[in-house]
Amino acid sequence: MPAIEEEIQAAEDEGVTIVYLAAPHRIVGDKDGKVKGIEIVKTRLGEYDKSGRQRPIPTDEVQRFECDSVILAVGETFDQDFCRASGLALKEEGTIVVDRFTYETSRANFYAGGDVITGASNVSNAMGCGKQAARNIDEKLTGELRWEHLFPEFEYSRQAPGEPSLSRRHTASSLPAEARARNEEEVVAALSAQEALEECQRCLRCDLRAPVTAQ
Repeated sequence: MPAIEEEIQAAEDEGVTIVYLAAPHRIVGDKDGKVKGIEIVKTRLGEYDKSGRQRPIPTDEVQRFECDSVILAVGETFDQDFCRASGLALKEEGTIVVDRFTYETSRANFYAGGDVITGASNVSNAMGCGKQAARNIDEKLTGELRWEHLFPEFEYSRQAPGEPSLSRRHTASSLPAEARARNEEEVVAALSAQEALEECQRCLRCDLRAPVTAQ
C-alpha cells in the first residue's frame, strides 16, 4: 500500500516497524481462538500495472511475527453482487458506471461517487464527487439552480502582492510522537493567520525568477 513520505516518517516516529515487500499470509491463533501471531509472505517487484506501479509477486519466503492483535488495513471493496442485483451497471474492472457529469448511475435516481467509481483514490476526490452529485440531486428535486445561492463562490483580488514575502515556507506544527500515540486530539495544527498570509504572499509570486548557483 503506497504512502507519502510524511506518513511513513510519522509512523516510524511513533514506533512502527515497516516490513517492505510483504503480503499477509495467515493469522495464527491458539486453541482458544486468540491471536498469537501473523505470517507474511515476502514478495518481489514484477511488471508495471495500469496504475504505474510494479505488481508484487509472491515468493516462497514466509516470515512470522508474534502478536496478540491484528488490525486489517489492506484496502476496501464493496458488494458487487448487490450492485448488480440492484440494477447498477459495473465496468470491467468492477467499479460502478456513472454519468461523468451528474454521477447518476445506470439506475435512475441512484448516484455514486468516490472509490466505487474511480477505484482506490483519496478523500479529497471522494468529497468532490459528493458535492457535485449533491448539486445535481438538488437541481433534479427542486427544478432550480440553487447551488450558487446556497454556496456562493469566494470573491478575491487576482492582484499579486507588490513585494513577495521574505519568509520561508511555513509548515503546520504537530503533536510530539509520544503524545499523539496516546490520545485522540488533532495531530496537525493549522497555520496561524500571519503564517497563512505570508504563505499567500510567497506563493502568489511564482512569476519571480531567482538565479541558483550549484555548489
